[in-house]
Amino acid sequence: MAQILAVIILLSQLHISFSQSLDTRIGDDKCAQGGLEDSLLSLKMYIDFQLQELEQKVKKENIERLQNLQTQINTLKDCPKGWDKHGASCYMLNTQKLSWEQANVKCRGLSAKLVEIDTMPENIFVANILKSKEPSGRAWLDGTDKTQENTWIWNHSGLPLRFTNWNKGEPNDDKGNEDCMEILSRNGMWNDMPCSYSSMFVCEKEI
Repeated sequence: MAQILAVIILLSQLHISFSQSLDTRIGDDKCAQGGLEDSLLSLKMYIDFQLQELEQKVKKENIERLQNLQTQINTLKDCPKGWDKHGASCYMLNTQKLSWEQANVKCRGLSAKLVEIDTMPENIFVANILKSKEPSGRAWLDGTDKTQENTWIWNHSGLPLRFTNWNKGEPNDDKGNEDCMEILSRNGMWNDMPCSYSSMFVCEKEI
């Protein structure tokens, strides 16, 4: 960058020199004057081009620095004690068995939410947390179709499911009373259950 600035300074000095020379020769030689004007125009175009190149380079370097800084900041951020980190979120399995509504309230009290699962890696991570505590356990997720039957959404965000991992034959709304989502530790698959059922649950909070 220092070399580019030096070239620009030199070109600017040449521009001034040419301009002064032009002033002293205006009345002498019309042809020479025209040649100098062409030279100055070319010089100006070259300087403008170099400045644009320099501006783009500086912008690119600044963007890269900001991106690297953000990555470093995210790496330095850690989860509170008792929470496990995955991606940009922290997760905690609560082994207290509560209804789906009670589990929601409990997570909110921890400045979190019942977990919303958007990818298979996240699903595997959550299932492994559950499996490490209860190999044959089950835990509430944030999914529900209470508002509209067979239209499953994430309760906290209100967003439709972008990823699903339903167990075979599920959700089946058995007896017309299964409106809340759970995950099974034995295979990481999802199931619908009555929201009043008492179960463990997983809370999620963003870092």
